[in-house]
Amino acid sequence: MGGCMTKKLGERLVDAGLITTEQLELALKRQKRCGGLFGSNLVLLYMITEDELLAFLAKSTGVKSIDLKSFPIPERVLKMMTKGMVEKYNVIPVAYKKPNTLEIACADPTNIAILDELSFITGRNIVPLLSTYSSILEAITRYYSGVPFTNGSSAPQECTDQQIVLSETGHKRLGQLLVEADMIQPHQLNRALKRQCQQGGVIGRNLIEIGAISEQKLKMFLARQMGVKEVNLSQVFFSRELLEYIPLEVAEKYHVVPIAAKDGELSVACLDPTDFSILDQLQFYTGMKIKAFLASYAAINQIIDQYYRSIPLGKENPAESTPSITISTDL
Repeated sequence: MGGCMTKKLGERLVDAGLITTEQLELALKRQKRCGGLFGSNLVLLYMITEDELLAFLAKSTGVKSIDLKSFPIPERVLKMMTKGMVEKYNVIPVAYKKPNTLEIACADPTNIAILDELSFITGRNIVPLLSTYSSILEAITRYYSGVPFTNGSSAPQECTDQQIVLSETGHKRLGQLLVEADMIQPHQLNRALKRQCQQGGVIGRNLIEIGAISEQKLKMFLARQMGVKEVNLSQVFFSRELLEYIPLEVAEKYHVVPIAAKDGELSVACLDPTDFSILDQLQFYTGMKIKAFLASYAAINQIIDQYYRSIPLGKENPAESTPSITISTDL
Protein backbone atom coordinates (compact mmCIF):
# COMPACT_ATOMS: atom_id res chain seq x y z
CA MET A 1 0.00 0.00 0.00
CA GLY A 2 2.88 2.36 0.85
CA GLY A 3 4.35 1.85 -2.62
CA CYS A 4 1.02 2.71 -4.23
CA MET A 5 0.75 5.90 -2.24
CA THR A 6 4.31 6.82 -3.13
CA LYS A 7 3.57 6.17 -6.79
CA LYS A 8 0.41 8.22 -6.53
CA LEU A 9 2.36 11.19 -5.15
CA GLY A 10 4.88 10.84 -7.96
CA GLU A 11 2.15 10.70 -10.59
CA ARG A 12 0.52 13.83 -9.18
CA LEU A 13 3.85 15.64 -9.30
CA VAL A 14 4.23 14.58 -12.94
CA ASP A 15 0.69 15.76 -13.73
CA ALA A 16 1.49 19.11 -12.11
CA GLY A 17 4.58 19.49 -14.27
CA LEU A 18 6.93 19.57 -11.27
CA ILE A 19 8.87 16.46 -12.31
CA THR A 20 9.16 14.33 -15.44
CA THR A 21 8.31 10.64 -15.79
CA GLU A 22 12.03 9.93 -16.15
CA GLN A 23 12.74 11.70 -12.86
CA LEU A 24 9.90 9.76 -11.23
CA GLU A 25 11.48 6.46 -12.24
CA LEU A 26 14.95 7.52 -11.10
CA ALA A 27 13.61 8.62 -7.70
CA LEU A 28 11.70 5.34 -7.28
CA LYS A 29 14.86 3.37 -8.10
CA ARG A 30 16.85 5.36 -5.55
CA GLN A 31 14.13 4.87 -2.94
CA LYS A 32 14.21 1.11 -3.55
CA ARG A 33 18.00 1.08 -3.17
CA CYS A 34 18.45 3.54 -0.28
CA GLY A 35 15.04 3.68 1.41
CA GLY A 36 13.50 6.86 2.76
CA LEU A 37 10.45 8.80 1.68
CA PHE A 38 9.77 9.30 -2.00
CA GLY A 39 9.65 13.07 -1.61
CA SER A 40 12.97 13.23 0.22
CA ASN A 41 14.56 11.15 -2.54
CA LEU A 42 13.34 13.67 -5.10
CA VAL A 43 14.87 16.48 -3.05
CA LEU A 44 18.18 14.65 -2.62
CA LEU A 45 18.35 14.12 -6.39
CA TYR A 46 17.74 17.87 -6.98
CA MET A 47 14.56 17.14 -8.91
CA ILE A 48 12.47 19.40 -6.69
CA THR A 49 13.18 21.69 -3.76
CA GLU A 50 11.72 21.15 -0.30
CA ASP A 51 9.82 24.43 -0.61
CA GLU A 52 8.21 23.34 -3.89
CA LEU A 53 7.27 19.95 -2.48
CA LEU A 54 5.83 21.47 0.71
CA ALA A 55 3.74 23.96 -1.27
CA PHE A 56 2.43 21.21 -3.55
CA LEU A 57 1.49 18.89 -0.70
CA ALA A 58 -0.18 21.68 1.27
CA LYS A 59 -2.27 22.72 -1.72
CA SER A 60 -3.14 19.23 -2.95
CA THR A 61 -3.92 17.59 0.40
CA GLY A 62 -5.25 20.47 2.48
CA VAL A 63 -3.11 19.26 5.40
CA LYS A 64 -2.01 22.06 7.71
CA SER A 65 1.70 22.82 7.98
CA ILE A 66 3.67 23.35 11.18
CA ASP A 67 6.80 25.39 11.91
CA LEU A 68 8.83 23.06 14.11
CA LYS A 69 11.38 25.72 15.01
CA SER A 70 8.82 27.93 16.73
CA PHE A 71 6.53 25.19 18.07
CA PRO A 72 7.63 23.84 21.48
CA ILE A 73 6.95 20.12 21.87
CA PRO A 74 6.12 18.95 25.43
CA GLU A 75 8.30 16.18 26.83
CA ARG A 76 5.28 14.00 27.60
CA VAL A 77 4.34 14.10 23.90
CA LEU A 78 7.87 13.23 22.78
CA LYS A 79 7.77 10.14 25.01
CA MET A 80 4.83 8.81 23.00
CA MET A 81 7.29 7.83 20.26
CA THR A 82 10.76 6.37 20.69
CA LYS A 83 13.86 7.73 19.00
CA GLY A 84 13.98 4.61 16.85
CA MET A 85 10.42 5.18 15.65
CA VAL A 86 10.84 8.83 14.69
CA GLU A 87 14.11 8.10 12.88
CA LYS A 88 12.65 5.11 11.02
CA TYR A 89 9.53 6.91 9.81
CA ASN A 90 10.94 10.48 9.72
CA VAL A 91 8.11 11.89 11.82
CA ILE A 92 7.95 13.61 15.17
CA PRO A 93 5.01 13.82 17.63
CA VAL A 94 3.96 17.40 18.30
CA ALA A 95 0.70 17.36 20.29
CA TYR A 96 -1.73 15.03 22.07
CA LYS A 97 -5.45 15.67 22.14
CA LYS A 98 -7.94 13.77 24.27
CA PRO A 99 -9.33 11.25 24.18
CA ASN A 100 -6.73 9.48 22.03
CA THR A 101 -5.34 11.57 19.16
CA LEU A 102 -1.65 12.12 18.47
CA GLU A 103 -0.64 14.85 16.02
CA ILE A 104 2.63 14.25 14.19
CA ALA A 105 4.75 16.28 11.78
CA CYS A 106 5.58 14.38 8.60
CA ALA A 107 6.97 15.16 5.16
CA ASP A 108 4.38 13.10 3.25
CA PRO A 109 0.85 13.01 4.69
CA THR A 110 -0.31 10.95 1.69
CA ASN A 111 1.63 7.88 2.85
CA ILE A 112 -1.31 6.16 4.52
CA ALA A 113 0.69 2.98 5.13
CA ILE A 114 3.05 4.79 7.50
CA LEU A 115 0.19 6.57 9.27
CA ASP A 116 -1.66 3.27 9.74
CA GLU A 117 1.47 1.58 11.04
CA LEU A 118 2.12 4.38 13.52
CA SER A 119 -1.49 4.21 14.68
CA PHE A 120 -1.11 0.47 15.27
CA ILE A 121 2.22 0.84 17.12
CA THR A 122 1.14 3.73 19.35
CA GLY A 123 -2.47 2.62 19.83
CA ARG A 124 -3.62 6.15 19.01
CA ASN A 125 -5.42 7.98 16.24
CA ILE A 126 -2.76 9.69 14.10
CA VAL A 127 -3.34 13.14 12.59
CA PRO A 128 -0.58 14.34 10.23
CA LEU A 129 0.74 17.89 10.00
CA LEU A 130 2.99 18.92 7.14
CA SER A 131 6.66 19.88 7.49
CA THR A 132 9.83 19.55 5.42
CA TYR A 133 12.17 16.58 5.68
CA SER A 134 15.05 18.78 6.88
CA SER A 135 12.92 20.52 9.52
CA ILE A 136 11.78 17.18 10.92
CA LEU A 137 15.34 15.87 10.92
CA GLU A 138 16.54 18.96 12.77
CA ALA A 139 13.74 18.63 15.33
CA ILE A 140 14.54 14.95 15.88
CA THR A 141 18.20 15.84 16.40
CA ARG A 142 17.34 18.61 18.84
CA TYR A 143 14.73 16.81 20.92
CA TYR A 144 15.95 13.21 20.85
CA SER A 145 19.73 13.63 20.57
CA GLY A 146 20.27 16.85 22.48
CA VAL A 147 22.09 18.61 19.63
CA PRO A 148 21.08 22.31 19.66
CA PHE A 149 20.26 24.53 16.72
CA THR A 150 23.25 26.20 15.11
CA ASN A 151 22.33 29.52 16.70
CA GLY A 152 22.48 27.86 20.13
CA SER A 153 18.90 28.63 21.02
CA SER A 154 15.75 26.55 21.13
CA ALA A 155 13.81 29.37 19.54
CA PRO A 156 14.41 30.83 16.08
CA GLN A 157 16.06 34.23 15.88
CA GLU A 158 14.35 37.14 14.24
CA CYS A 159 15.83 37.86 10.85
CA THR A 160 15.59 41.42 9.60
CA ASP A 161 16.90 43.13 6.48
CA GLN A 162 19.16 45.28 8.66
CA GLN A 163 20.71 42.19 10.27
CA ILE A 164 21.32 40.72 6.84
CA VAL A 165 23.08 43.84 5.60
CA LEU A 166 25.26 44.26 8.70
CA SER A 167 26.02 40.62 9.44
CA GLU A 168 29.70 39.66 9.25
CA THR A 169 29.43 35.92 9.85
CA GLY A 170 31.06 33.31 7.66
CA HIS A 171 27.72 32.96 5.84
CA LYS A 172 27.64 36.64 4.96
CA ARG A 173 31.25 36.79 3.83
CA LEU A 174 30.68 33.98 1.36
CA GLY A 175 27.53 35.67 0.08
CA GLN A 176 29.27 39.02 -0.31
CA LEU A 177 32.15 37.43 -2.21
CA LEU A 178 29.71 35.72 -4.56
CA VAL A 179 27.98 39.07 -5.19
CA GLU A 180 31.30 40.83 -5.79
CA ALA A 181 32.28 38.10 -8.25
CA ASP A 182 28.95 38.58 -10.09
CA MET A 183 28.06 34.97 -9.35
CA ILE A 184 24.79 36.00 -7.68
CA GLN A 185 22.73 39.18 -7.35
CA PRO A 186 22.25 41.10 -4.05
CA HIS A 187 18.52 40.35 -4.00
CA GLN A 188 19.29 36.64 -4.35
CA LEU A 189 21.64 36.81 -1.38
CA ASN A 190 18.99 38.52 0.74
CA ARG A 191 16.42 35.93 -0.28
CA ALA A 192 18.80 33.09 0.58
CA LEU A 193 19.67 34.65 3.94
CA LYS A 194 16.01 35.05 4.82
CA ARG A 195 15.38 31.43 3.87
CA GLN A 196 18.34 30.42 6.00
CA CYS A 197 16.89 32.26 9.00
CA GLN A 198 13.60 30.44 8.52
CA GLN A 199 14.81 26.94 7.63
CA GLY A 200 18.47 26.76 8.66
CA GLY A 201 21.21 25.14 6.61
CA VAL A 202 24.36 26.61 5.11
CA ILE A 203 24.11 29.71 2.93
CA GLY A 204 25.54 27.85 -0.06
CA ARG A 205 22.83 25.20 0.13
CA ASN A 206 20.15 27.89 0.47
CA LEU A 207 21.50 29.70 -2.60
CA ILE A 208 21.30 26.43 -4.53
CA GLU A 209 17.76 25.74 -3.27
CA ILE A 210 16.43 29.08 -4.55
CA GLY A 211 18.17 28.62 -7.90
CA ALA A 212 20.62 31.49 -7.45
CA ILE A 213 23.65 29.36 -8.28
CA SER A 214 24.35 25.77 -9.28
CA GLU A 215 26.26 23.43 -7.01
CA GLN A 216 28.98 23.02 -9.65
CA LYS A 217 29.52 26.78 -9.95
CA LEU A 218 29.62 27.14 -6.17
CA LYS A 219 32.21 24.36 -5.94
CA MET A 220 34.32 26.02 -8.63
CA PHE A 221 34.16 29.34 -6.80
CA LEU A 222 35.11 27.85 -3.45
CA ALA A 223 37.97 25.82 -4.94
CA ARG A 224 39.46 28.41 -7.29
CA GLN A 225 38.64 31.75 -5.71
CA MET A 226 38.92 30.84 -2.03
CA GLY A 227 41.57 28.12 -2.19
CA VAL A 228 39.35 25.44 -0.64
CA LYS A 229 40.58 21.91 -1.34
CA GLU A 230 38.24 19.26 -2.68
CA VAL A 231 38.22 15.65 -1.49
CA ASN A 232 37.36 12.64 -3.63
CA LEU A 233 35.09 10.68 -1.29
CA SER A 234 35.23 7.57 -3.46
CA GLN A 235 38.87 7.16 -2.41
CA VAL A 236 38.28 7.51 1.34
CA PHE A 237 38.22 4.39 3.54
CA PHE A 238 35.37 4.77 6.04
CA SER A 239 36.06 2.57 9.07
CA ARG A 240 33.76 2.10 12.04
CA GLU A 241 36.25 3.96 14.23
CA LEU A 242 36.25 6.94 11.87
CA LEU A 243 32.47 7.11 11.51
CA GLU A 244 32.01 7.09 15.27
CA TYR A 245 33.52 10.58 15.48
CA ILE A 246 30.34 11.98 13.93
CA PRO A 247 27.06 10.08 14.57
CA LEU A 248 24.32 9.78 11.97
CA GLU A 249 22.10 12.52 13.41
CA VAL A 250 24.96 15.05 13.37
CA ALA A 251 26.11 14.00 9.89
CA GLU A 252 22.57 14.45 8.57
CA LYS A 253 21.95 17.73 10.35
CA TYR A 254 25.13 19.47 9.20
CA HIS A 255 25.58 17.37 6.06
CA VAL A 256 29.19 16.48 6.81
CA VAL A 257 31.15 13.23 7.02
CA PRO A 258 34.49 12.52 8.72
CA ILE A 259 37.31 11.61 6.34
CA ALA A 260 40.40 11.40 8.58
CA ALA A 261 41.42 11.73 12.23
CA LYS A 262 44.94 12.30 13.53
CA ASP A 263 46.58 14.00 16.52
CA GLY A 264 43.42 15.69 17.78
CA GLU A 265 42.42 16.96 14.33
CA LEU A 266 39.32 15.73 12.51
CA SER A 267 39.08 16.27 8.76
CA VAL A 268 35.55 16.48 7.40
CA ALA A 269 33.94 16.78 3.98
CA CYS A 270 31.20 19.40 3.65
CA LEU A 271 29.42 21.52 1.05
CA ASP A 272 30.72 24.83 2.42
CA PRO A 273 34.09 24.73 4.24
CA THR A 274 33.75 28.48 4.92
CA ASP A 275 30.71 27.97 7.17
CA PHE A 276 32.48 28.66 10.44
CA SER A 277 29.36 28.34 12.59
CA ILE A 278 28.97 24.68 11.62
CA LEU A 279 32.70 24.02 12.00
CA ASP A 280 32.53 25.54 15.48
CA GLN A 281 29.57 23.33 16.34
CA LEU A 282 31.49 20.25 15.17
CA GLN A 283 34.56 21.29 17.14
CA PHE A 284 32.42 21.74 20.25
CA TYR A 285 30.69 18.39 19.71
CA THR A 286 33.82 16.33 18.97
CA GLY A 287 36.33 18.21 21.11
CA MET A 288 38.74 18.14 18.15
CA LYS A 289 40.17 20.73 15.80
CA ILE A 290 38.18 20.63 12.56
CA LYS A 291 39.76 20.79 9.11
CA ALA A 292 37.20 21.11 6.32
CA PHE A 293 37.37 19.91 2.72
CA LEU A 294 34.97 20.51 -0.14
CA ALA A 295 32.61 17.81 -1.44
CA SER A 296 29.31 17.89 -3.28
CA TYR A 297 25.97 17.53 -1.53
CA ALA A 298 25.23 14.41 -3.58
CA ALA A 299 28.60 12.80 -2.79
CA ILE A 300 28.20 13.42 0.94
CA ASN A 301 24.65 12.08 0.91
CA GLN A 302 25.83 8.96 -0.92
CA ILE A 303 28.36 8.30 1.86
CA ILE A 304 25.70 8.81 4.53
CA ASP A 305 23.39 6.42 2.66
CA GLN A 306 26.06 3.81 2.05
CA TYR A 307 27.96 3.76 5.33
CA TYR A 308 25.60 5.14 7.97
CA ARG A 309 22.25 3.75 6.78
CA SER A 310 22.64 0.80 4.43
CA ILE A 311 25.77 -1.23 5.14
CA PRO A 312 26.63 -2.83 8.52
CA LEU A 313 29.77 -1.18 9.84
CA GLY A 314 31.41 -4.33 11.18
CA LYS A 315 32.92 -5.44 7.88
CA GLU A 316 35.77 -2.97 7.60
CA ASN A 317 39.43 -3.88 7.66
CA PRO A 318 40.25 -3.81 11.40
CA ALA A 319 43.89 -3.06 10.73
CA GLU A 320 43.05 0.25 9.10
CA SER A 321 41.51 2.92 11.30
CA THR A 322 42.44 6.13 9.52
CA PRO A 323 41.64 6.50 5.83
CA SER A 324 43.91 7.74 3.11
CA ILE A 325 42.34 10.57 1.16
CA THR A 326 42.88 12.00 -2.27
CA ILE A 327 42.70 15.78 -2.44
CA SER A 328 41.84 17.43 -5.73
CA THR A 329 41.69 21.09 -6.59
CA ASP A 330 40.82 20.25 -10.20
CA LEU A 331 37.13 20.71 -10.82
